[in-house]
Amino acid sequence: MNKMEIKKIRGIRAQGHIEMILSMVLFIGALIFIFIFINPFSKITDNISIIDDVEDIIIENISMNIGKLSAVEDVNGVDCSTIGTNYGINYIEVQNPDKVKKVDFYFANFFSSGGCSEPRYTLGAFTNETIIINESIGKLKIAYDADYLLLKNSLGLSNDFTFIVKDNNGVEVAGLSPGMRAIPAGVDVESKEIPIKALRLDGTFEELILNIRAW
Repeated sequence: MNKMEIKKIRGIRAQGHIEMILSMVLFIGALIFIFIFINPFSKITDNISIIDDVEDIIIENISMNIGKLSAVEDVNGVDCSTIGTNYGINYIEVQNPDKVKKVDFYFANFFSSGGCSEPRYTLGAFTNETIIINESIGKLKIAYDADYLLLKNSLGLSNDFTFIVKDNNGVEVAGLSPGMRAIPAGVDVESKEIPIKALRLDGTFEELILNIRAW
């Protein structure tokens, strides 16, 4: 094999490497173009973010941060009056159905002045919890029916929404569900059902299902 033939072979190999590199550059460039300008997943992501954003804002609007004190009925414990003196006079007592002598005291300004079912308790830790309040759902329903656009703007929402509250049997709770808002024809509607537990002002919890629609 003479020198000319060797140079020719080397030239062919070099050209092959260049073509391979160019092919890879073009392939990577095409991928970058697809994900930046076309992004086949963008529509799915946007739809998820719509319903998730509405859910987060509604849950935040119907929830409150309130104090919670766990206690156990105990004849050798502290006097009931200690609870109001040390933690606040506005509270309710919630009996624990699984543990007969265990109770929880919830503290918030919207509760009436509290009282105890027993004279003495051994007190546990005081914590703060974010809890859905039944009355707050009712207030959201009233605001929705009274002036939807005002409510939507106050919540900082750019998308339209509606919601229904049902009991565990799937029956709509009229006092907590606003009138249905007309959904324009041809729009994509996202729907989500969320099981929630709402605290009533009488100290009982209610198991509910919150159905949210957004578009």
